[in-house]
Amino acid sequence: MAEFLIYNKDHWMDALTPQQLDEYCFKYPKFLEKYNARYQRGDIVEIHEDGFWGTGPYPRKDVFRVVRVTGMSLKDAKQYHIPLEKVEFDLDEEGKIQYDEENNPITKTAILKRCKYSVLSGDGKDVKIETIAKFSVLDKGVV
Repeated sequence: MAEFLIYNKDHWMDALTPQQLDEYCFKYPKFLEKYNARYQRGDIVEIHEDGFWGTGPYPRKDVFRVVRVTGMSLKDAKQYHIPLEKVEFDLDEEGKIQYDEENNPITKTAILKRCKYSVLSGDGKDVKIETIAKFSVLDKGVV
């Protein structure tokens, strides 16, 4: 089995309005990269072998939840701890794809979201891990 450390708090950037986000991006040119790299409620922060955290202590119980995923090996679980990425081809001035010396297309990868997978309830506001099949909460009674 595997244990997931889940981010269980709203990030301050999630409260930004579209106008505020535009203002931050204008004022700080790399802000959008930081915005996309933030953890969001439900994101899988770490994955470890069953028993790694036990029932505690683990860092910041006010920010994280620990869940055990039954029937999944650590190797299989690791696939859920990757960023959401977009791959783009490098184009020349005419819009044609550039190739390297081995005739492979030259690409660049942009991270769209820090975590491709998350554990969320349907409303997207609260992590209600108890309702998700295959998961068991190890820190019951802890907010």
